[in-house]
Amino acid sequence: MSDDTGRARQSRLTRAQVLQSAIQRIHEAGYTQASLIDIARHDGLSKSALLHHFPSRAALMAEVIAECWRRNKSGILKALDARPDGISAIQVFATEIWHQFRQPHNLAEIEILIASRSDAELRSALALTAQESDSEARVFYRQVRTASGMENSEHSEAVYTQGLAILRGLAMELALGENPQVEIAASIWIRALCERALE
Repeated sequence: MSDDTGRARQSRLTRAQVLQSAIQRIHEAGYTQASLIDIARHDGLSKSALLHHFPSRAALMAEVIAECWRRNKSGILKALDARPDGISAIQVFATEIWHQFRQPHNLAEIEILIASRSDAELRSALALTAQESDSEARVFYRQVRTASGMENSEHSEAVYTQGLAILRGLAMELALGENPQVEIAASIWIRALCERALE
């Protein structure tokens, strides 16, 4: 293996480690407490080493948003591959996306999105990444609908947007503390989405 290949591999590993640490620190301490220094210290890196991979905190947070989508899609694809006979793709999708929204990466994403309301640099950095992730997620959702025998229409885009808002809201409820009604509400949403697929 050439030295350049080894360095490139190490760079990818370090980058992935920084992303994981950023997600973990945001999840544990909140967005405002997850500074570059805090994240670098958590990884045993210097701030300058972290800045080599991410030129600013806003750039790191934009990459966290992209990583969230990658993790969500990976989880959904694995769940779809393991789908038992008789279970629709939309049911697997809905169940798995709720599972993903309960994970630290999605809770971190919600914190970052909320922080972007009052942080112009962050909002600017997120603009393209969030738009690309949302666009890819919508295409993926349409593919799952098609696999479930559901038609795609303007209405299905509204259902996607509604589902995303519901899941983010329920995930925020979980972040605020234990609430048994959250799981019940998620089950109702999953059932309603599946029933809609049968209409």
